[in-house]
Formats: sequence, C-alpha cells, structure tokens
Amino acid sequence: MKYTTVLCAAILAPSIILADTIDGAKDVLSAWEPNSIQLEENGTLRVVLPQRQITDTIYYATIQAGFCLGPIFGYEMSDVKSVFILNQNETQGWLFEGGATACDAINNAPTETAKILVAGQSSTHTNTANGL
Repeated sequence: MKYTTVLCAAILAPSIILADTIDGAKDVLSAWEPNSIQLEENGTLRVVLPQRQITDTIYYATIQAGFCLGPIFGYEMSDVKSVFILNQNETQGWLFEGGATACDAINNAPTETAKILVAGQSSTHTNTANGL
C-alpha cells in the first residue's frame, strides 16, 4: 500500500506541476487573450495569440509585462526553459530563450535595460518545413 501511494504521487506530480505552470501562464498572459497555451515536454511554453502578426511591441509586452510577472504574482514556472509567442496561425512569432530563470534580472532592471535583456535572448521565427 505504501509503495502504491508513492508510485501514484510520482506519476501525478509532473501533471500537477504542468497544470500549475499553464494556469499561471494563463493568468499573467490573460490581457493578450491567448488562443492557447501549452507547455511542451522540452520546457517550451507555446503561447498562441489572436493577432495575425506578432510585432516586436506585442512580443516585448507579453514577456516583460506578462510572462516575467509570473514570479512576482507567485507563479513559479521554473520548468519553463523558453517561450514561443506565436500568431493565430502559428506561422510567425518570437522565441524567448531566457525562460523563467531570466525573469528575475528582467524584473529588477529599468524598462529600457529590461528590453535589452529580453532582446539578447530572443529570435524571430517563421514556419518552416520542420515547424516552429
């Protein structure tokens, strides 16, 4: 009985952490009304927004005033290694490679410095044969 309980806890723990991360991301990104938010096995948070194009203004806002506010509001999100912000068709967007670990520096920096910190860990992406 004791081993069954431990086994069940070990199986369910990743699901609970995953659900907490997605719920936290939904909360801090709600202002952008995402179509979907998924956390992939490799730690990539995939956020699909309802816009036809993800401009740099939209991207920086979702990272600085959205995703990186998670820790401030008590959402751990330490399992997020990178963040894709994608357009409604998932064919264009940006990749933030800093993940949750970069948010502390971003949150503690002046706005312009924070933008530079985000930019240094970002790249644009368009859909290729391999997908995003």
